[in-house]
Amino acid sequence: MPPPLKARDFWIHPDGNTVNWCDEACPSHGENRRAFSLVELMVVMAIMAIVIGLTGPALTALLGSNGISAGASGLAEQLDRARAYAVARQTYVYVGLGNFRGSAPDNQGQAGVGRVGVFTVTSPTGSSVVPADISNCRPIGRMERLNGVMIGKVSSRTGGLERPNNASVVSLEEGATVSPPMTYPLIGATQFAFPWVLEFSPQGMVRILGRPNQPGLVEIGLQAVRGDQAGVDPNVAVIQLSGLIGRITVFRP
Repeated sequence: MPPPLKARDFWIHPDGNTVNWCDEACPSHGENRRAFSLVELMVVMAIMAIVIGLTGPALTALLGSNGISAGASGLAEQLDRARAYAVARQTYVYVGLGNFRGSAPDNQGQAGVGRVGVFTVTSPTGSSVVPADISNCRPIGRMERLNGVMIGKVSSRTGGLERPNNASVVSLEEGATVSPPMTYPLIGATQFAFPWVLEFSPQGMVRILGRPNQPGLVEIGLQAVRGDQAGVDPNVAVIQLSGLIGRITVFRP
């Protein structure tokens, strides 16, 4: 008659159905899995740190590139809609633009960088208005906020930024600012004040409000920003508007 089995001669699998026989002492549940040693964990962490260090700048540049592309496309779309509205309704349309602090609450247009505010209104009479009378205009839609970008001069003209350049090109940042500024809302307590205003005529022409002469090209430079800091992201874009026909072109590196 064989000797009775000892508890260490077998162990039951956690599923309750499988019996595993052991020549030596049976491991308890979980003891058959080999854990990582401290040295192995440190090696893995070191490798991860190296990979993050190598890919971090590239990832940041990619995110900045996506942000400036979205901002440029969003602003170009807003301007194109304003021009189309002016032509279709045979009226004058005004687009207010400004830089505002990105970390500020949405209802507080604090001066700074981090987002661009865009507000579009139309003339109440169909005629051109002076800055002081913009408060009598009617809003077209809601005010838009383009996050992660700022309006700023872009001097580079290489690669994808190669574009027409002559004496008739006027940069928005170097153009006139309106006084009093266009505000949002038009009446009541001011939340946002827009220093630059573009005027679209019923013929689709565009000019910087407050500037005496009609420019051949209006140029708006955009720079990507991180948080509330300017000048730390190399990603840029340029939007050019033909003064005579209002054609909008976006240039990217």
